[in-house]
Amino acid sequence: MSETGFQTHPEIDALLEPPTPEELETLRSLIVAAKGCRDPLVVWKEKNILLDGHSRLKICRKEGYGYVVKSISFADMDAAKIWVLENQCGRRNLNDYQRTAAAIKLVELKHKGANLPPRKPLENQAKTRDLVGDLADVSPRTADAVKAIEDGAAAPIKKMASDGDVSIDAAAKVATLPKKRQRKIAARGPDAVVAAAAEVREDAKKKRKNRAPKGVNGEVKDILGHIIEVRGVAEIFSRRDEITGAMNAVSKLKTAVLAAVKSRDALYAILNENAFEIDCDNAHRHLRFALPHCRCPLCNGDGGLGGKCKLCKGRGWIGEQVFRNLPAEQKK
Repeated sequence: MSETGFQTHPEIDALLEPPTPEELETLRSLIVAAKGCRDPLVVWKEKNILLDGHSRLKICRKEGYGYVVKSISFADMDAAKIWVLENQCGRRNLNDYQRTAAAIKLVELKHKGANLPPRKPLENQAKTRDLVGDLADVSPRTADAVKAIEDGAAAPIKKMASDGDVSIDAAAKVATLPKKRQRKIAARGPDAVVAAAAEVREDAKKKRKNRAPKGVNGEVKDILGHIIEVRGVAEIFSRRDEITGAMNAVSKLKTAVLAAVKSRDALYAILNENAFEIDCDNAHRHLRFALPHCRCPLCNGDGGLGGKCKLCKGRGWIGEQVFRNLPAEQKK
């Protein structure tokens, strides 16, 4: 079926990776040789919006060839976007970054379409990462790196990664820097991005040298018995007694003062017994909330890439309350 009345849509177009000049020329040669477009253009039937075949359409119109249109029904814009993204994930002419970025958007859209609740900090990130990796046919590590770029990189860094001007690893390293600095680096070109990534990598090595040694006498463990390998986090756990000591002091103070009040000690005659007891209980509860419980199960205590672990906020450890709210599989 040949049609000319369909339209493009900016939300759909934003999901599509534009072809390179070389890809366009190859496509034009194929269409000219075949005297037309072999693969049909795909259109959203209800809205008459073009979903696939933008480049083929332009070439056919320019060269004066006809084309075939395939119409597919979708319930709404999200359903149409999911079809487009699934198609993008299967395109072998896209590079790893482009396919993975499409897979990330696809997983997020499907999550939205399933009417699932807002994601908790942990949000089964390992499962999401593996799903993205499977869709894009990349490793979980690459999926993590592209996610870090999509979330934290300035636009010029994203474009360099998408265009293949810099590696995904280099872009992910630079994405940990402030965006203002990223833009300055990007303005100097791909070589500057690679150099900046090397600096970030070297800084990370220096931090790893400061890890607490494993398996030595005096090693520090969390409440679950895990050895704390990061020196800064180990120091925090070695100071837990400071908070437990403060909690004991609050408890002793509460006991002593309430005993004095009940004995009708004139010194405490105007003390509000109930308010004092509530204040002590609140102080004890706040201290307990602040008490380090275990290393973060999401980043294993290193704070995550660029110190951006969503569960521990880059601290490397979590408290008892956060631990209690974790899924069972994360409490190991």
